[in-house]
Amino acid sequence: MDIGKKIEEYEAMQRYSSHRRICMILGWLVVLVFILLAVDAAYGQLPEAPRPMDREEKALLLVDAGSRALDVYSTRAMLGQGYREIILPRFVADHSPVMAAYSSATVLADYWLARRLERRGHRKLAHVMTLVDIGQDLPWAVHNLCLKRR
Repeated sequence: MDIGKKIEEYEAMQRYSSHRRICMILGWLVVLVFILLAVDAAYGQLPEAPRPMDREEKALLLVDAGSRALDVYSTRAMLGQGYREIILPRFVADHSPVMAAYSSATVLADYWLARRLERRGHRKLAHVMTLVDIGQDLPWAVHNLCLKRR
């Protein structure tokens, strides 16, 4: 069998694998949203006066936005050094505006979910959710910055 054909098959399999991973993540997010909506329906109406967001959550969201911005910068630096992105699809990683929009949308989704949780009296859960988002993004951003030039 031709080596070029094997390489093409391997690259096609890798593209399929990354698309499959993204679809799995999106599927789990949809399931999570449906679970949150079901819990919301079980508990009833919102309180009349919404509670303001506490200072801890505001600080956590700012750190989350900073870690996402650092991730955009470090991914661009990593790609410039000749490395490849292993998590995000190419059309996101190769274009800075698309990656910035993706990261902004992630922070906005985190803000929206945190507000909904806090309005229902789940401040600690909102904090944990934001901390998990920071914890899964910040180590990769730091890792990308520490890579040596190829």
